[in-house]
Formats: sequence, structure tokens, C-alpha cells
Amino acid sequence: MIKIAATNSNFVREPLMAPFGFKGESIEELWQTVALIESSRENRGIGLGVRCVLYTSKCSC
Repeated sequence: MIKIAATNSNFVREPLMAPFGFKGESIEELWQTVALIESSRENRGIGLGVRCVLYTSKCSC
């Protein structure tokens, strides 16, 4: 069994050179993300990812 001793995460916003559009909406930045998990025996694991956040005020209800 693994006991989780610590976790941590963070992100950095990376601006795009130009807006990227899709279906009438566009994004201007990507989020570079990192997550850390550490066991009680000090084994560590790191996860990396990129997130694209697109907020819209339109409702397609």
C-alpha cells in the first residue's frame, strides 16, 4: 500500500503569438501545468500537461 505524504501543483500562463479560434470563439493563452505526488517513503512522481481554457458567455440551451 502507498501512503501519500505530500502533493503540490502549479501552472504558468503562456501567451500565444496570435489568438487561435474555433467555432466563433478564440483563446489567447495556454496553461502549462505540473503536479507532484510524494509517498511516505519519499518516492516522487511528476505529471506535466498543457491546458487550453476557453470561456464563453454564449448559451446554446
